[in-house]
Amino acid sequence: MTKMVVAWLFDRKKEQKSVRHNRIKLDIIFANF
Repeated sequence: MTKMVVAWLFDRKKEQKSVRHNRIKLDIIFANF
């Protein structure tokens, strides 16, 4: 359980850093449809 929380927090931190990157990735994915 604790491991999951730590992993979740780590993902959130990573997410905040790469929000722009993820947005670009999403734009590319949606452009393919």
